[in-house]
Amino acid sequence: MAQTLAEQVTEAIHFVYASYGRLTKERHTGYDRDVRNPHWTRRILDQLGNPDHEGFNIAVTGSKGKGSHSILVAGILQRLGFRVGLFTSPHLVDFLERIRVQGEIISEEAFLRWVRVVQEVVRQFDVPDDEYIGPVGLVAAVAALFFRDCHTDFNVYELGRGALHDDVNQVVHQGAVIAPIFPEHLDRLGPTWEDVVREKMGILTEDTRFAVSYRQEAFVQKWMDMYASAAPAHRIYLDQDIHVDLRAGDEDTAIVEATYGDWTHRARIGTALRPFYENVGVALVAAAMAIRNRSAGQAPYSTDWRNGRAIEVDLTDMVQPGRLQVIQHSPTIVIDGSIHEVNARFVRRWVEEHQANGPMGRVVAIFSLPDDKDAPGVLRTLSPVVDEIVFTTSSNRHLSYTRDLLTHVGSFAGRVDVIPSVETALSSAVDRAQPPDLVLCIGTQSFVGDALRFFRVPTSSIWRSERGSKEQLHASPEE
Repeated sequence: MAQTLAEQVTEAIHFVYASYGRLTKERHTGYDRDVRNPHWTRRILDQLGNPDHEGFNIAVTGSKGKGSHSILVAGILQRLGFRVGLFTSPHLVDFLERIRVQGEIISEEAFLRWVRVVQEVVRQFDVPDDEYIGPVGLVAAVAALFFRDCHTDFNVYELGRGALHDDVNQVVHQGAVIAPIFPEHLDRLGPTWEDVVREKMGILTEDTRFAVSYRQEAFVQKWMDMYASAAPAHRIYLDQDIHVDLRAGDEDTAIVEATYGDWTHRARIGTALRPFYENVGVALVAAAMAIRNRSAGQAPYSTDWRNGRAIEVDLTDMVQPGRLQVIQHSPTIVIDGSIHEVNARFVRRWVEEHQANGPMGRVVAIFSLPDDKDAPGVLRTLSPVVDEIVFTTSSNRHLSYTRDLLTHVGSFAGRVDVIPSVETALSSAVDRAQPPDLVLCIGTQSFVGDALRFFRVPTSSIWRSERGSKEQLHASPEE
């Protein structure tokens, strides 16, 4: 019997992980610089005819906020009339979320077509028994082929936990965005925070012309500058070089103003992006830098962005899946991937603003915080604004939940439950919630995906409407 399309996609995904999976767990254990082999990704891209040399690529690194910055930069460029590819990882619900053009996920047919092209190249390689071809690198190669086929102007690639030894960093990129850097993954990037910074700064290669960074700790920025001193990229920092303001708009909108040099760029945003307004500011400057750098020395576009005009863009219908995403009202249900104190502050600010806007019922927080995440920081930040806490796990069997998180709730006086089953934890909290209540689903990306699936939230687009998305998919810049 012939395979269904879904079965063929599943088989293609198995191929993506085959090289990684043939090594024992011990061969994957250790620092990335010792166990990863990103050069295979570059060899694949070379054999494919360097599809990553087409268009203008922007890579995004950092410890938290990479996905948010990636989506924002891609969305801004798209709304300015450009055709944009977006590569993010990991996915939340559907594996194909990792590859998008104009905010829409790649079709199953296109995914299969380009996986098979990559597969033919990989079959030619004689990979040593103690090395592997990284799964994320294989998918990045598929993305590069798809973006070239779609004639994209710009492509945004979210890197993994590092950069220097990250497969996706092998994609040639002329621009870079750096989200906040924390002392994370010390067992993979460390052993020290300085080691983490060094790995992240590997994003600056000889091809990188500029790097726009979110706010960093002073000593982190010092290390960043030290490790990037030999790179040609022009570095731009929030607060130091970029000034961002949030101004009231009309009805439920606000205006983000990001000033860099002689230009002030503006984006109109809805309530969902308000907590991330500084991310929006960083993305505005990164988009402007990308446009100016890509236009230099090339034939003019039909727009006059290359002449330095400030950006004006409307992002009110943008969706960041799983990032402070309101998926239901009465009761209000919010899903967010906060796993660190810094990001939990965004959630707290959002809750406090809603509490200040009028009467609100009880606030119930469902936390999924595995052993390698900043559970103390998240709980310390959010417990003062919640009335009830539920601890749960996720469907990812590779994550460990061995800590007694009850020891981190401090003087919290509300109800605390431990419900290991994600589905039971979610259904129980929602069943007890009244219309004015707020239910927060907070935790690791695997849990975010579990919650999105549980509530059947679509993740196929970064837009609530089709304006400026699907209708542009087949148009080329010259048409």
